[in-house]
Amino acid sequence: MQYKKSIIALSLCSAFAVANTNTNFMAIIDIENTVAQKAGTKEKNITPWVNEGGEYSCSTWTPNVNTIDYGIVFEQSQNCNQNQKRTKDIYTVYNTGAEVYEKTVTEFQTITTTNKQDNTGTKNFKENQRADPWGEWIDDKDGNYDCEIWNPDTSTVNYGESFTQTRDCKLDQDRYRDVYDVWADGTETYNSTEQESRTISDTESQSAVGSKNYIVTTRNDSWVDWEDVNGHYACNTWNPNVNTIDYGKSFTQTRDCSQDQTRYRNVYDVWADGTETLNTVDVENKTITETESQIAVGTKNFKENERADPWSNWTDTGSHYDCGTWSPAPSTINYGQSFTQSRNCSQNQSRTRDVYDVWADGSETLNRTEKDTQTINENESRSATGSKNYITGTRTGNWSGWSDSGNQYNCSSWSPSASTVNLGSTFEQTQSCKQNQTRTRTVYNLWADGTETVKNTETGSQTITETNKRNATGTKNYITGTSYGSWSSWTDKNGHYSCGSWSPATSTINYGQSFTQTRSCKQDQTRSRTVYNDWADGSKTVKTTETDTKTINENESKSATGTKNYVTSTAYGSWSSWSDSGGQYSCSSWSPSTSTIEQGVRFTQNQSCKQNQTRSRTVYNVWADGTQTYKSTENQSQTINETNSRTATGTKVVYGTWVKTGSRSTPGCFQTDPKPTWSCKIGESYTQYEDGRGDYGGCLETYWSCQ
Repeated sequence: MQYKKSIIALSLCSAFAVANTNTNFMAIIDIENTVAQKAGTKEKNITPWVNEGGEYSCSTWTPNVNTIDYGIVFEQSQNCNQNQKRTKDIYTVYNTGAEVYEKTVTEFQTITTTNKQDNTGTKNFKENQRADPWGEWIDDKDGNYDCEIWNPDTSTVNYGESFTQTRDCKLDQDRYRDVYDVWADGTETYNSTEQESRTISDTESQSAVGSKNYIVTTRNDSWVDWEDVNGHYACNTWNPNVNTIDYGKSFTQTRDCSQDQTRYRNVYDVWADGTETLNTVDVENKTITETESQIAVGTKNFKENERADPWSNWTDTGSHYDCGTWSPAPSTINYGQSFTQSRNCSQNQSRTRDVYDVWADGSETLNRTEKDTQTINENESRSATGSKNYITGTRTGNWSGWSDSGNQYNCSSWSPSASTVNLGSTFEQTQSCKQNQTRTRTVYNLWADGTETVKNTETGSQTITETNKRNATGTKNYITGTSYGSWSSWTDKNGHYSCGSWSPATSTINYGQSFTQTRSCKQDQTRSRTVYNDWADGSKTVKTTETDTKTINENESKSATGTKNYVTSTAYGSWSSWSDSGGQYSCSSWSPSTSTIEQGVRFTQNQSCKQNQTRSRTVYNVWADGTQTYKSTENQSQTINETNSRTATGTKVVYGTWVKTGSRSTPGCFQTDPKPTWSCKIGESYTQYEDGRGDYGGCLETYWSCQ
């Protein structure tokens, strides 16, 4: 059995010996010649995980940019897969405590990494609205209505003068404009079309002819002379000012003043009939500038001359200076002998006096203080003892201990390096250096006065190796965790948006009344905080910045004025001119009758008739905004007597007798008419032709008139 164990042990030893050829490991056999038993395995030299290849299977960046309001900077994240690997050595552990390297294995893993990036939101949102300019006003298709009476009335315009009558009518008008939503990215989309309505006053016109007498011109009297109104006023300051003129000097001051003046003239109306009536009195006013003067005396003081006080006594300024060497020197006098030394020094001195300005009014004021300086020589003296010594011999001192000469040199690096030891761990570092050393001894002169003085110094030298030690602390820094800064205050981002309508509406508040409108709006806000890496040395470094957003409601307010119109009173238009209603009636007979006027006579007949007439005026509602709207029409009626006129011809026949009114001869007449003997109507005429060949060789024309 023992033999068998030895064989096994020898075989195992051979196996270990073979392994040792490549691995430098020693076979382990206990002293009792027994084989070591395998107790397990141990992992050693585990390397850190390192990335293998790039990230893959990355998720979509979240949140998506189209879920964040346009222009908002936010943080996106995504998860990715990352393959990693590491190596480790596997050791076999034996029951003896020995460890034998087996192999190096590579391990793989896939981890999830989170990436972050800043991005900007693209989710569009409506920030506000923009309205196009209003279009032109468009007349209502129904045209004018509620027209007033034609104006001016013909009776107010000169007779025979052509003119244009006008009247005001109401006309409804509308205008439109498009309203667009303005989005965060600057685009605009159509929202609605707004309409405004109004009622304006439209003027109609027509041609007419006037029937009123009129003023031909005016005449102006000549202006009367300008007259002062009250006295001077608003006068300027007297100039020049007394404080600008030398003291005691007489001069003339002036100043400009305002003077109101007025004048008038009569203005007359000159009428077509040549008469004149006073129309008005024209008044003209003006303000002119007039100058006043007075005698004054100057008060401006001036310097006539200067006066100086006497100089003060000379006084030392500071101490002696620039002193010479004490003489004679003690070193020239035998040791222990008393004597007197002296030296020359400089001494600064000064004196002052006040200088005054002497003024025209006799007063004096300090102008300056003048200073005068000088430098004098002064002597100093003192007692001294001679110090002239001499050497009596020499003495050599002991060698000093060795002392470093200069700094260490050729030093090795401190080992181990602090950067290889964890931060905060205390350890000992060593360093080897060369060090030069010296030692000295002094040679002394012995003097007659018993003192010693160094004559020279003798020096010895050597070089040694020194080992330095020091305690050090590891500086290998590492991240211990993450910390967060405080959130910043919420701050507004961009302006208000998605605002509601202003409330209350101006149309619900009486016209002209001031009030405050409010509306609720959305307001985006943002805040941020810094995320830090915390290091073992207590320092922090910025890892990233986190951003938080929210949307709150905020109210806006503004001053407004009510537009709710309301009736404040009633106004009345002017009565229209009386106008005929229906035809004339109850007319009398035309007078005088044609039967009372000689036949053929043109004359004027008159007739009296009744005529109904009406007139009207418009009653208006007066609104708070100053506009007026039609309320009703008031009517009045009357009956007047009108006289009609016409031209007629008389039918009354009046008989007269023929009266011969003249005659003439006409050559070549060959006819004979009878002399009129029949009855004639007054105004009738007759020409009688008589053949006068026998007497005249012609014709005699005789003219008859019925009278």
